[in-house]
Amino acid sequence: AAAAVAGPAPHGKHARVRCASVDNFQGEEADIVIASLVRSNPAGQIGFLYEPERVNVLMSRARLCLIVIGDSETFLHARKDAGRKLWNKMLLGEAPAAPANPLGRPLPYRAPPVGVLPVFHGLPIVCRQHGFKQEVPMPESFSQLCPEGGCNRPCLQPLARCRADVNHGCPRRCHPDSSTHERAECMVIVSVPCKAGQHQVQRHCSADTTPHCKEKVTVYCERRHAHTKVCADQDKGFTCGACEKLRLELEAKQRELEAARNKEREKLISKEHQLEQAQADTAALQESLDADLRKQNMDREMKLQRLRQAEMRREHEIAKAALSDPTLPTNLTARSVLPTAAASLPRALTVVPVSAVSPAAAPTSTLPDATGPVLISHRKSKEETTASSGPTPTPAPAP
Repeated sequence: AAAAVAGPAPHGKHARVRCASVDNFQGEEADIVIASLVRSNPAGQIGFLYEPERVNVLMSRARLCLIVIGDSETFLHARKDAGRKLWNKMLLGEAPAAPANPLGRPLPYRAPPVGVLPVFHGLPIVCRQHGFKQEVPMPESFSQLCPEGGCNRPCLQPLARCRADVNHGCPRRCHPDSSTHERAECMVIVSVPCKAGQHQVQRHCSADTTPHCKEKVTVYCERRHAHTKVCADQDKGFTCGACEKLRLELEAKQRELEAARNKEREKLISKEHQLEQAQADTAALQESLDADLRKQNMDREMKLQRLRQAEMRREHEIAKAALSDPTLPTNLTARSVLPTAAASLPRALTVVPVSAVSPAAAPTSTLPDATGPVLISHRKSKEETTASSGPTPTPAPAP
């Protein structure tokens, strides 16, 4: 069987591939022909491939490239002598030196002479970058001989992201896709200064950031207390234990002083309250004493007034009794009569207001007391009352 590529494909279309047997492909040609010999068995059965005519048709169909895939052991040790001689001459350029050995080991590869078909023990591949040629004997050999699609050698093509002065090159195995060099990272470990510029740190060559420096450094607080920190964290704030202890002690002392001040302030306020309360109590007591004194004075005034009123009434009664005595002169006053014994007066006195008595009615005397001037007159007998001229005024009631 053979697979043939007729010619270059039109733009945008796949090339036309034709599959046919050797007999059907007789009289035709193609640019590239891949022929499969099909036969592979330990008995050396090669079918009709022992005939030179058919082998000639198989080998003459390609114009540019012919690839023949088959088991060379089966054809070199073919059962028929004509087939064995034919394929030994084509593959080795000589006749077989020994009879067919179907179970023998494969013959070592030797460069074929001119005009002899080259035979490979695997799929021949060529690296486009390095030009290295090698054979892939088994399908699983691809991952060992060409893991990246090229050869097994390092790529070493320059990387766009490599930051070294001398480009480290691509660390991958040889690969045909060179576009990855634009975005691939250089994984070579290099030493660069840390952020503080005091130590050397390691990072990948294409890394954009500088890793944290883990070297130990000594830093000092505001009070010059020494502390050990990581270099990458020396610019970050930290808490000094000694300074924190001093701060806590100072705060405790301040709290104690503030508590003492508050206690003294409370004592002063308490004393002020007590003083104000004492002043208020004193004022209330003084007011109460003043009220009691005023009350006592008022009571005493009232008692004195009652006593004066009683005395005045008694004096009026005495004067009235004295003036009613006919033996006394008519021009006596109440004050001149008072020193005399009131009990000895036989008759009562009549006290009449001055306004109610006529001046010609009788001899009068003025009594300087609270009721105003009064007239004191003797009682006259009926004979004297009848003989007197004019009507006798009606005496007003005594006060």
